[in-house]
Amino acid sequence: MKQLKLLLASLLLIISIALSTGCTQQSSQISQPQTNQPQDSAAQAQSDWLETRECFECDLSQQDFSGQDLTGVRLNGSNLRGANLQGVNLSTALLDGVDLSDANLKAANFTTAALTNADLTNANLESANFTDAFLRGAKFTNAQLKNTKFVNADLNAANLEGIDLSGADFKGAIMPDGSVQE
Repeated sequence: MKQLKLLLASLLLIISIALSTGCTQQSSQISQPQTNQPQDSAAQAQSDWLETRECFECDLSQQDFSGQDLTGVRLNGSNLRGANLQGVNLSTALLDGVDLSDANLKAANFTTAALTNADLTNANLESANFTDAFLRGAKFTNAQLKNTKFVNADLNAANLEGIDLSGADFKGAIMPDGSVQE
């Protein structure tokens, strides 16, 4: 019951922030090209959300954001399947329910980011930093996690099937079974 109240409070906060910043666009509007603009839909979607730092349930698949500073972006429910996010700073980002499957996230920084129920299947997470990240229910099936940092991360109920954990650092992390690594 306590967790449900916390979840509802978080949801209300996110809605309140979205409304107060004037975020009323639907994902279909963001990803559709404007009739009076020559930009294609992918370029329009990228420029819109980079300006506002938020895009809920947007299709950003196969895009190249390598090396960019995306600190604090809000992309809940968005599709970033196959995107290139190598070396990107996503610290404090809200990425709940995001599809990052097949994405290149090598050396990306997810410090204190929220990736609840995110799909990271087959993603390249080599040398990525998830220190203090919230990864409950995240799916890491067949992801590459060589030398990845999960220090103090919450991986409760996460799926770590079929992955090589060699060199990964789980010090202080809450593991999928609820245990804490020392």
